[in-house]
Parts: sequence; structure tokens; C-alpha cells
Amino acid sequence: MMDPNLKALLTLQEADMRRKGMESRLALLPKEMDAIIARRDKLSAENAAALEAVKKEELAIKKCESEIEQLSEKSLKLQQQSALVKKNNEYQAMMAEIADNKDKISAIEEELLGRFDHLEELKTAAENCRKQNAGKMRAAREEFEELLAFSKSVKVEIEKLISERPRLTSAIPDELLSTY
Repeated sequence: MMDPNLKALLTLQEADMRRKGMESRLALLPKEMDAIIARRDKLSAENAAALEAVKKEELAIKKCESEIEQLSEKSLKLQQQSALVKKNNEYQAMMAEIADNKDKISAIEEELLGRFDHLEELKTAAENCRKQNAGKMRAAREEFEELLAFSKSVKVEIEKLISERPRLTSAIPDELLSTY
């Protein structure tokens, strides 16, 4: 049969070890939570970068469209002015500039077609990124909430063990307790 003092000491030791283990685990939670927050922030940044790429391409398209409009207006004005010009060399210079503007417009329109294709690719990539990251962000949020709940339950358990300690120590003689 086991000595009652030894049994009481073992019970106290078990409670103390359990409390220390919980306190150690509790001390690790902030790092785990920070890692989850960093993961969530990285996913948000990926989403934002994908959307920013789409916006940047849309701005480039608008710039190309604006250039085409400006060159078209300039060509139209030159055509209107060419009717008033009386010198052949001035007329030919205007016609050359109109032709040059048409070439520039053609080049910009080709660039524009490529940009529209690229925009569609970027939109698809942004949507895929959003969809993939939505699940990951939801999982991160759930994991974070689980850690918060775990933290609360561990704190309650630690408080319970601390409040039970006087009861456990009362059954142990002082000389054994001081050695422990």
C-alpha cells in the first residue's frame, strides 16, 4: 500500500506539472496567432496585388484609347486645314502627318488588342486568387478563433488548478511540502 503522503505529493506534482504545461502552451499562443495574422495579411496582399494589376492595365487601356482619340482629332483638324492651304509643300506635309497619325493609331490599336487580352488574363487570375484565398482566409480566421477559445479554456483550467492547490497542499505535512 502506498504512503498517503507520497500519494498526496504525487497528486500535487501532477497538478503542478499540468498547470506548468498549460502555462507553457499559453505562452506559445501569441506567436501562433501572429503567424496566422501574417498568413492572412499575405493572402490579403496577394488579392490586393491582383486587383491592382487589373486596375493598372485598365488605366493603360484608357491611356491608349485617349491617345487614339487625340491622334484622330489631330488628323481631322489637319484634314480640315488642308483644304485651306494653298502651297503644295504645306499640303503634302499635312498629308504626311495625317498618314503618320494613322500609322500611330494602327500601332496603338494593335497594342490595345494585346492589352485587352492581357486584361482578361489578369481579371481571371485575380478572380482565381480571390477564390483560392477566400477559403484560406476563412480557415485562418477559424484557426484564430479556435486558438482564442482554447486560450480562454486554458486560462480557466489554470485558474481552477491554482484554486485547487491549497486543498492539495493541506493534506501534505509542512516538512515534506517545503522539500517539494
